[in-house]
Amino acid sequence: MQKKHLLFGSLALAMVLSLGFSAQAEAATTLSVPKPLMDLWKKVQSQRATAQEAGTLAPAPSATLPPSDSSAQPTAPTQITPVPAITPSVDNSLPQPVMDGQKPEPFSQQQPMTPQDTRDMRTIQRGVNQMESNINQFDRNIQRDQKNGMNYPGDMPQKMDRARGLIRQIKDANDFGDMGNNTMEELDGTMRDLQQDERQAKEMAQRLSGMKREMGNMERGLNMFQKQLARLTKQGIAAPSQMTEALAKLKELITKVKTAKSFEDVQDLDMQDFGELMQQINESQGQLNMLSRWPQTKNQIDRELKNLDRALKRDQAVVDKLAKQGVDLNDNLQKMTEEINQLRATRDQAAEKIKAGEAEEAFDLLENGVFEKIGDIWEEQRVFDTLSNLGRFNSEFKSRLAEAQRMIKRLEKRDEDVSELKTKLEEITAVGKELNELIKAKPVDIEEITTKLEELSDLRQEFESGIEEIGDGQQMPWEQGPNQFQNLKVSPNLNKFFGPSQQNHQ
Repeated sequence: MQKKHLLFGSLALAMVLSLGFSAQAEAATTLSVPKPLMDLWKKVQSQRATAQEAGTLAPAPSATLPPSDSSAQPTAPTQITPVPAITPSVDNSLPQPVMDGQKPEPFSQQQPMTPQDTRDMRTIQRGVNQMESNINQFDRNIQRDQKNGMNYPGDMPQKMDRARGLIRQIKDANDFGDMGNNTMEELDGTMRDLQQDERQAKEMAQRLSGMKREMGNMERGLNMFQKQLARLTKQGIAAPSQMTEALAKLKELITKVKTAKSFEDVQDLDMQDFGELMQQINESQGQLNMLSRWPQTKNQIDRELKNLDRALKRDQAVVDKLAKQGVDLNDNLQKMTEEINQLRATRDQAAEKIKAGEAEEAFDLLENGVFEKIGDIWEEQRVFDTLSNLGRFNSEFKSRLAEAQRMIKRLEKRDEDVSELKTKLEEITAVGKELNELIKAKPVDIEEITTKLEELSDLRQEFESGIEEIGDGQQMPWEQGPNQFQNLKVSPNLNKFFGPSQQNHQ
């Protein structure tokens, strides 16, 4: 009855193994010894080890008497002395007992194979046939991947040869002794190593593919960025050297990733390298946006210079007219002429700095040496306008006074402290009244009028400076308009393609 149960158990196990191998066939690259087969192997080991431990020694042979001599005279009966038992020699053809502390040898070639052993051995040998097919399919997959550019560890062929050798040893065995003691465990370990090598290689290939994809996205952004730089170059504008150096290094990193054959080629790259270079480029975005506005800035300066040149010609006529009345304004006209020429020189100096990529220095020079000076020159020019037609002063003054009052009210709505501005406006109003009285007086005192105009101009500049300090000042032309250069960003997807060591830097 026990043998019947063993037989049915063996058949059921064979069916389980067959189902397991069918599943293996669907996933041809799965490498391992199926659990049912490994369980059967361990059961056989255990059974044979138990049988060996239960083995007994051969019985000791019986003691024999010396042969009798029939020709000898009969003698008195001799008393037989018992002979000590003789320790028989060990017969290696029989199972040997296992001494304490000694491991049994479960697969000894001298152990006889039972029918159940034979069935188990055939089941195991049928099982390794499928594993051999899996190894062959795995090898074909590896060769196909390698043709497609995937890199695998160099010792994989040796591991596959080792697995095939172990399978051949099991298939060619006539008994369990031929199979060896740890063959199945070694086969399972070798196959799992191969599977792990494949997984790691594919994981590295996927990570490299992901990095290349992200590099492609980054490169498209850089190409657009470089097109914008090219437009600046055509206008004679140089980009900041720090930005161009960072851009060149970033392109080198992108090229290194795009041309990499394996993940090992880029595993020394650090996500932080990309971030730092992006930061250096983005820090130059402000300068680039200002540089892109250089043409509109230069055009505005040129328009101002043309207007000042036209005003200078009109002022010359005023000076000539007043000279006939005994008023000499040639020094004022000469000063204005020199200041206009200085504007041109400052503009040209800024243009040279723009060509050298020194954006901040260029615009600082323009702000302090051109735009602040332009306002002063126009204030000086208003003296000539006022003297040329004193009758218009009153209406113009009222208009400017109303504009200043509206500005103060706007700042009050913002809860700004405008007490000093109000005081300054009161002073302007008082001087304006005095000037209006001088204009109406007969005869006209040009020198006194000129003095009051200069005083009024100084008060107005102080008023405008107070406005600027509060924050309602004039915006420079390079600070106006939409930004053409946008910050570059590192895709968050890129981070996952770097190994743990690189991610720890983040």
